Amino acid sequence: MRVREIRGGLQAYITNEEQMLVDLIEKNNGIIEKSKLHERFQELARQLTSRCILNRRKFDDKIYYLINMPEDIWRI
Repeated sequence: MRVREIRGGLQAYITNEEQMLVDLIEKNNGIIEKSKLHERFQELARQLTSRCILNRRKFDDKIYYLINMPEDIWRI
């Protein structure tokens, strides 16, 4: 288990498998197309999106996952 900072300085625990996915996305400049992930990583990406660790965006009819960077979020 690892700790990952999310919105507003909150921290979330992620498993080693989830960390492998985050590392893979970080190697690709923080963005990866959903179709380039195998089925297990697609499910993990969906779960990480619901926990605000990843963002899901649609560009040109393709779905992408982006890493949610805490320093990019405006804080009150």
